[in-house]
Amino acid sequence: MEQPILKLSDMRSTTRIAYNWFIVNICKKLHPSELKNKLYRHIGVQIGKNVWISPDVVLDPVFPELIRIGDDVFIGWGTKIFTHQIDTDRTWKKDFVVLGNNCFIGGDCTIRCGVVVGVGAVVASNTLVNKNVPSFKLAIGIPMRIEELK
Repeated sequence: MEQPILKLSDMRSTTRIAYNWFIVNICKKLHPSELKNKLYRHIGVQIGKNVWISPDVVLDPVFPELIRIGDDVFIGWGTKIFTHQIDTDRTWKKDFVVLGNNCFIGGDCTIRCGVVVGVGAVVASNTLVNKNVPSFKLAIGIPMRIEELK
């Protein structure tokens, strides 16, 4: 039996997705600033104090309210954070992404839904984060591996 094609409207209002997408794309062009953080907060992202979100960062416009960013966090250029995923069998899930206080996310990383990056953790550039990163550890590579911070 053929399954019906999954529609975004099955997950969330397309008007809400379009509005969030518009805000995310404005933020992609802005340099790190309190204005940028306020715009992200406006669409539901929980952002702490002293957060630096570099240009070209993409926060999931479908469920941005599932993103929680702690205090003193740095997110590098070109990073993508997703709070939902659609599998090949057309099932989908949504889950939180939590970036703990004082963590550092390098450029061009991809962070999948359901991931917690612990306090003081470091994610190296170009890492696919598809599982939790313990506090005060280094996540590096594709596939991701955990190492001690030096």
